[in-house]
Amino acid sequence: MNKFFTQLLFIFIFLFGSSFQSVSAIENVWELEKKINEMIDKEITSNGAIASISIRDSEDGKLLYNYFGDTRMRPASNMKLLTVASGLHQLGKGYTFQTLIQTDGRMKKNTLDGHLYVKGNGDPTITIEVLEEMARKVKMSGIEVVKGDLIVDDTSYDSVRYPVDLPWSDEEMKYAPSISALTFTPNSDLDIGTIFIDISPNKKVGKKAIVKSEPRASYPPIINETITVDTSKNKGITVQRNHGSDTIIVKGEIGLANENEQIQIAIWDPTYMTGLLLKEQLELQGISVKGEVKKGKTPTHSLVILRQTSPPLSSIVTSLMKHSNNGISEMLIKELGKVKRGEGNWENGIDVVHETLESFGINSNTMILRDGSGLSHVNGIPANEITNLLYVIQKEEWFDVFFHTLPVAGLEDETIGGTLSDRMKHGQTKGNVFAKTGTLSTVSSLSGYVTTRNEEKLIFSILINQLKETDGKEIEDHIISLLSDL
Repeated sequence: MNKFFTQLLFIFIFLFGSSFQSVSAIENVWELEKKINEMIDKEITSNGAIASISIRDSEDGKLLYNYFGDTRMRPASNMKLLTVASGLHQLGKGYTFQTLIQTDGRMKKNTLDGHLYVKGNGDPTITIEVLEEMARKVKMSGIEVVKGDLIVDDTSYDSVRYPVDLPWSDEEMKYAPSISALTFTPNSDLDIGTIFIDISPNKKVGKKAIVKSEPRASYPPIINETITVDTSKNKGITVQRNHGSDTIIVKGEIGLANENEQIQIAIWDPTYMTGLLLKEQLELQGISVKGEVKKGKTPTHSLVILRQTSPPLSSIVTSLMKHSNNGISEMLIKELGKVKRGEGNWENGIDVVHETLESFGINSNTMILRDGSGLSHVNGIPANEITNLLYVIQKEEWFDVFFHTLPVAGLEDETIGGTLSDRMKHGQTKGNVFAKTGTLSTVSSLSGYVTTRNEEKLIFSILINQLKETDGKEIEDHIISLLSDL
């Protein structure tokens, strides 16, 4: 008799004694165990995949079901559970990021005789609207002309832009942006360091397609190698950026009658582009910057003209978790390293995560942690340690914030449902599963909390690796559906 059945048997006997109701409940538990085991055999192991599955009681943390729960698996984005818990614990839910505009020059009437410095400190919420607000504040300070350069400073973090295990082929993907202490986001989803390329057909066959970037800017350079063709001959459009370059190459064919296409791509140097975008906003406010946008370090004793403060961390990590935002995850790791170790890099940040987990009583020595987002295929975490984490943090004062960052099953509003909006939309699971999803090539994961039909809360972690053709999401949803019906 395995641990799941044994422990639940004791629970039901304690609650119901020897009544007929207890016998019925025990039979339901036996049936549940049987169904989960059959599913593992049929859908996972028989197809060459492997899994680590853990289920706990949320009240006392007792392990109720354990299928290779101590075996390390690639967690994919379930890694973000550790990153966000560490961020909230070490920095606080009200923590903010401040971007500074400073100068080492002197004012002569409305002219600044010197440089403007933009000091980035890890704010992932800098939209065009925020840059516009910053430019207005500079205008209000009385500056109308800047004789020097606009110097962008991203030295709050180290100069390493990508986690150690990220392949070059992913560097242009929106889910793997270049990490900088000074960056921008083109949208409310906070897809830092990315731009949109809009492609529309020309009015004449044989002519190049019309290609524009969003945010509208003079940067990055775009090479247009497209052609407008008769729709029947349309072979499609590709957008690419080579390693170490911000030049965007748009190739291919677009049909004359085709609708406009929009492709999102990550750029190489978000620091420089943030400076260009701010310079354009300054000029729109009537401020003339005579010099160029350059990268550099802010002098120690420069004058602070303005401090732009981000929303609180509680708001930022909600967007991170609901949309499974990799870029913010990696920025948060570097911020932890900067604040707690004095230097914003991956090594320091990951050390802080390990330290945080150990302070919770989690055995982090059994884990392999390589980044903050879960993109690395080298990460390894046992499901039992994830459920243990989700159990012990329930007593923390920031837990309510953490809990409500989790995507909610079946809720169409993506600000609430997030990556679970289109899953488990019916029955007991809808609105009763709060969990973090995870997806990588050959990996699927889901960890969080589920409320049963009897209004009991269970904690679960399902990590499935080495998937080939099997749909890991269907397996996860089926297991959680079984739990929710208890």
